[in-house]
Amino acid sequence: MCYYYSLAEDAIKLQKRFNAEILEKEKYNSFIKISAFEEKELPVIIKDRSNVIKFFRWGLIPSWIDSEHTGKKMHARTANARSETIFDRKSFKNIIFSQRCIIPATGFYEWQHLWNENIPYLLKLKDEELFGLGGVWDQWVNPETGEIINTFSIITTVANSLLEVIHNTKKRMPIIIDKNDEDMWFDNTLGASQIKSMLEPYPAEKMEAIRLDQNDEELYLPF
Repeated sequence: MCYYYSLAEDAIKLQKRFNAEILEKEKYNSFIKISAFEEKELPVIIKDRSNVIKFFRWGLIPSWIDSEHTGKKMHARTANARSETIFDRKSFKNIIFSQRCIIPATGFYEWQHLWNENIPYLLKLKDEELFGLGGVWDQWVNPETGEIINTFSIITTVANSLLEVIHNTKKRMPIIIDKNDEDMWFDNTLGASQIKSMLEPYPAEKMEAIRLDQNDEELYLPF
């Protein structure tokens, strides 16, 4: 699964890397570690004429949810969308075709479980400081207040050989969209088979794992 990630770059580098404009620059703050359960608005890239960076909440509330109570319950369990079921589940099966997004990141966190110890790792790409996690988004109108809320889920898939060893209980990892495929990811004319081809594990040889201590400080130990 993916419940923690980092975006430790400034706004200028972010916009340049993704050729996208931050529409509400006053909202942007870089971060070392964010949790899916903090309910903050986070940068998300969507296709809107040209690429734009907006701020959505992590944990998808589908547009068809009819009450605030149900929306809060849904939000708490949709931080991730499984690639294996995304074309079948009611929450995701329509938006996977038309409302895909990219979540900018500099890394994400997973834990290795060994006996009674949980060892934290920061996962990064070897040759790219900034990269994009694949996601889906939706817009929900709270029927009780009229508030418009945009939310997203990060898509996950089976672990590659690196994550199999680190995330050794669930053996999952987030979808990472290759830089060369980002424009294709936003193409709403793609069919199911074309989208599925982009939901594969990112190559392990292009990634690195950094072991951390319990305060998220790098230990610089070989993996």
